[in-house]
Amino acid sequence: MHAQHLVDKSQKGEAKKKFDGHKLVHLDLGGAPPNMTYLLQLLPYFVKWGATGLLIEYSDTFPYNGQLEVIQGPNAYRKEDITLLVQEVLQYNLTVIPLVQTFGHLEFVLKHDEFKHLRETKKYTNSVCPKNPESAELVKEMIDQVAALHPGIKRFHVGADEVWNLKTCPTCADDQRNKSMIFLEHMIPVLQHVRNKGITPIMWDDMMREWSIEFLKKMFQRYCEAFPKIWTASAFKGATGPNSDFVTISKHVSNNLQWVEIMSKISKKSDVLGIALTGWSRYDHYGTLCELLPAGIPSLAFCLKAIDEGQMNESLRKALSQELGFSGRIDVEGTEYFEEKGWMLERQLEEKSLSYFRLHFARLKSIQAVNAYRQLKDEASNLLSQIYSNNTVSEWLEDKIDDRIRDAELQKYKIDNVESSFDWR
Repeated sequence: MHAQHLVDKSQKGEAKKKFDGHKLVHLDLGGAPPNMTYLLQLLPYFVKWGATGLLIEYSDTFPYNGQLEVIQGPNAYRKEDITLLVQEVLQYNLTVIPLVQTFGHLEFVLKHDEFKHLRETKKYTNSVCPKNPESAELVKEMIDQVAALHPGIKRFHVGADEVWNLKTCPTCADDQRNKSMIFLEHMIPVLQHVRNKGITPIMWDDMMREWSIEFLKKMFQRYCEAFPKIWTASAFKGATGPNSDFVTISKHVSNNLQWVEIMSKISKKSDVLGIALTGWSRYDHYGTLCELLPAGIPSLAFCLKAIDEGQMNESLRKALSQELGFSGRIDVEGTEYFEEKGWMLERQLEEKSLSYFRLHFARLKSIQAVNAYRQLKDEASNLLSQIYSNNTVSEWLEDKIDDRIRDAELQKYKIDNVESSFDWR
């Protein structure tokens, strides 16, 4: 990574626009949840870099009980863990906002036999049927249990994004009202349930964007008229691809600085309470893991500091880099194994237009790749085991390294077959 790539050059000579609202770090614990010791160690750094609170999304890692106990995943925290986390967060004067999905993204619930009758679409586990009265009761119970372990909270995020298959079940399809009204039929009681606790609900906006197409180009102005207080969301990781392993810091810093610009404009018409820096761990419950939290920490540090200062200049970059232990450019070892494929394509095999030199060279590289990946697997296993559970470590190694080992071994096998079957005279 080149150092200058992290420096903001877009506003030379202009006063930088700082953001003084809440800056929330989103912890997506539904994928690769770190152990509590590691999470607690991060808190003072969050504060140092400018965070003012946490947006905590537990998914199946929350210690649900009663009829909801079945939705606990293998990496679920204990109640004592949650209590300790909340206590420590408050010690650092950080705001805590729990996030419970209440409409879409409920695969971790609806995959279970006990709740599959609540699916909007029979074979889809992503969202509940809004016209089934048990759906609202289910998510209200989830809210109640999470809220009980977060006493004194002022805000609660109810998710409600990406309900893609709305109005597909027979009952909903027969309803003559549009999707917007059916969406509200489910969400209004949920929002009111949160309000009845003396807590302000927050929800994602994407489903509302479809309500009035003529206003899409003036979305922010429209929201300012409808909602006197709004939140925004950016990302520090988990937004560049479902199988991504490395965080592009410069891209995320640039995106966050753009949000600072946007917030400075809309704050003239509406009260922008804060921004949540999202850090997704999976794109959905069944997806593979994207960037792990430790891999996203440098990006988080730069993004928080950029928002806090309204810029990312050379002095900020150097100070943060030294604090994180990066004295200069970082080169990833082993990149020579990822070369563009230009030999041994299907056409070349059919036409027997091949270079023995290239094949021999590729075979050596395949052997080196297998050995390098095996060494990396051992090192990664030792490091990840300090932060994650055994099944999380196994999942990451299987998806991220074992697949690449198999690819390299398959490449060597193909080369061996070609070498033995071709007449190289």
